[in-house]
Amino acid sequence: MVRFNETTCVKINKEKKDLAKSKGLKLQDILDNALNDALSIEDIECNDIRVEQIDNQIEKLKKAKEKAIADCEKKINLLMKSLNEMKDREAENFDKEIHYLELEKEFILKEINGEH
Repeated sequence: MVRFNETTCVKINKEKKDLAKSKGLKLQDILDNALNDALSIEDIECNDIRVEQIDNQIEKLKKAKEKAIADCEKKINLLMKSLNEMKDREAENFDKEIHYLELEKEFILKEINGEH
């Protein structure tokens, strides 16, 4: 039996109380069992099983978290690679435009100076 650490007053139907007593049932046991049922608390063996289930569920969640983080990091790396490639292409395009303008400027200056 469970160790009880609190006392409280509960109103119950007198006829049901008398009937339970006549069957030799203890009201404390009935109340304790009803609370266990209402709270989905079972005996210690079942609690041990539930603790093991919770441990297994926690372990599965930890593994799923690690996998999800690894997947996110892969996606981040791919995005960073793509962004860096885009940055390089953008810089290359500007360099080409700058080079073209420098060549055009050089040509114009040669034309102005009479150099052909």
